[in-house]
Amino acid sequence: MEKTILISLFSISLTVIWGFWPMAQNRTCADGACGREALNVVESLLKNWTSECGKISEGKTGDEASKACLAAGKYQQLAPKLKQLANNGAFTLGPRDLAIGTAQNGTIVNPAFRTFLSPALLDKDNLTVKVEKKGGKGGANIRICRIDEKKKYTHLKTITFEEGGGAATQSATVTGVKGHLVQVFIDGSGGVSRAFDYTLTTSAN
Repeated sequence: MEKTILISLFSISLTVIWGFWPMAQNRTCADGACGREALNVVESLLKNWTSECGKISEGKTGDEASKACLAAGKYQQLAPKLKQLANNGAFTLGPRDLAIGTAQNGTIVNPAFRTFLSPALLDKDNLTVKVEKKGGKGGANIRICRIDEKKKYTHLKTITFEEGGGAATQSATVTGVKGHLVQVFIDGSGGVSRAFDYTLTTSAN
């Protein structure tokens, strides 16, 4: 009887370990610096960009079309449509829309995480990411990455909040994001079940 119970417990332990193993392996930037990939969502967003940009780029294709669509007039025409498509598709499940210029509130409970993705390529070269810890005893690592049109992730900066402590605010400005998607990955840290309450605000220029 004891042997049967031990074998069952061992089997359960293996199941749990293997259940979490893909999460550990599914890291991007080779060293995990960007958090978890969301390649299916990224692919959907880039397809939307190519399709909608092609309608207004006056016959241009590839990089030339993207450059044309990043011009102020065309981008303002394109951005609302791409946001609508993303919210009806890619963001139904999974990553949240990175709403630049809007404060976004949330809570993660370690070991949970939250991913934010811009719904379209950015038309500005600089992005400031501000994170305000509102409460909770948990910490967090906020990884900021850009993604090019070939779905290549590049880590830019990381903001770190240590476990414990009170309310605090940190920010980071990244450059070179024009013509890229941006991902902000908030990864809970500290003891299991410790919460991290936050407000995320981004601004581009």
